[in-house]
This record gives sequence, structure tokens and C-alpha cells, in this order.
Amino acid sequence: MEAGNFFQPSILEDIPEHSRAYTEELFGPVFSLYKVSSEQEAIDKANDTIYGLGGALFSKDLEKAEKWARKIDTGFIYVNDFCQTRSDIPAGGTKESGWGKECAKEGLLDLVNSKAIVMSK
Repeated sequence: MEAGNFFQPSILEDIPEHSRAYTEELFGPVFSLYKVSSEQEAIDKANDTIYGLGGALFSKDLEKAEKWARKIDTGFIYVNDFCQTRSDIPAGGTKESGWGKECAKEGLLDLVNSKAIVMSK
């Protein structure tokens, strides 16, 4: 391309733990590949970040996939599908990747300006 911005889809592997690619939240056509030796190491690696917007995991064993999904600290996680914004599910992250929710009932409630009145006798 002569003009504009283009980022070649990339797969990163053997990422050093203190590098920017390991510690920052990457957006775009970038896939970070980590080799692990156990299920627990995979969960620990997924949670070893200050971010937690969304995630995806793929497995033929749906029972195990649901168990893993509950242990991964993200605002939303897709099983056997890619992350996408939908109006019927709350979107928003955890940790440094979130401030409230968008979409669904949770997103509407985030826009409500409620008031608490506490009275004592």
C-alpha cells in the first residue's frame, strides 16, 4: 500500500515477560502464542496481565472449556468463537481494561444516574 495504515497479520511467540508485547494490551491482527505444559499454567498465563477485556478459547470438551472460562479473569470470553461486540451481552473488561459495561441490561444500568438516600432517626 502506498498510502494509509496497514499492519500485516502477525503471530508472536517466545515473547519475553518484560517486553511491551507481553505487558501491553494488543489490538489489531496480532496473535500471541504461548507454549504451556499444563491446564493450570495456561490459566495462569491468561491471567498474568493487568488487562482483562475479552478472550476466546477453543476446545472440543465444552465442560472443560466452561470450567476454564470461569477461571480466566476477563469481562467476557467466547468459547469456540471469536470475540465480537453484540447488543445482547454486556461488553466491558476487568482490571485495567474496563470501566463499567456497554450493551445489554448491564450497559443500560451503567447509564442510569441513581441516588441513594440514607436516613437515620
